[in-house]
Amino acid sequence: MAEPRTIEQGSLLIASASPFPPFAVERDGTDSGFDAELMRAVCGQLGLRWRLLRFEGDDFGRIFDGLRTGDHDAVAAAVTITEERANVALFSEPYLVVDQALLVNPVETPDVQSRDDLATLVVGVER
Repeated sequence: MAEPRTIEQGSLLIASASPFPPFAVERDGTDSGFDAELMRAVCGQLGLRWRLLRFEGDDFGRIFDGLRTGDHDAVAAAVTITEERANVALFSEPYLVVDQALLVNPVETPDVQSRDDLATLVVGVER
């Protein structure tokens, strides 16, 4: 099999949103977690080394910018597949399917019916 074309010959540069347990974590200087182990296995099958690049921006959607600019070859970050992202990247079959929900108090916010209705509101998130 011919070696895949990558930015850095013989290596796959992978952007990841680490730390993002259980998908990407660092323990004792070693990258681990589901995404890291998956990419380690993929690179093993392809005969490539792999290098994780930690995305540190405020807007997670920008992790895909590096695919456009040639800063990394792949993204491994348990991302949501959107039409916009599909224009930039080829996606695998989903390995995680999560239903996302918006919970609101209908008495205090009767006009909020969708995510778009939040555009002009102040939203708080408790973790």
